[in-house]
Amino acid sequence: MMAFNQHQQKRLIQILQHLPENKVTSYGQLARLIGLPRHARFVGKWLSLPTTAKLKLPWYRVLRSDGSIPFPANTPASERFTSLLLESDIPVKQNRVNWKVHAWLQSEADELAWLTWAEHMGILDHSQ
Repeated sequence: MMAFNQHQQKRLIQILQHLPENKVTSYGQLARLIGLPRHARFVGKWLSLPTTAKLKLPWYRVLRSDGSIPFPANTPASERFTSLLLESDIPVKQNRVNWKVHAWLQSEADELAWLTWAEHMGILDHSQ
């Protein structure tokens, strides 16, 4: 498995720490935001690591790009996702979140604008 460099890992943590309440994002969007486009699966793998769980990040608010939970419906994993999303006031219907309502950044232009703002505000470390 490829490894994040420290900069990418730090940015991923910073981004997840600033994910707004009642919003979700996708694995692919996180990959783009840390500079690894087309590495959505890698982000998912990283989020599932035991060491990552200790960081207390809102991993359950990272979904597939269509708003679906990344596990089959009615499995323990999907039920855990659903429970945590409901606790965060994010409704789940048929193993899916309404992406149009709950997606954090709706377009690549939104992503670029947020990155620019976050770096300017010092939320993200832009050193490499």
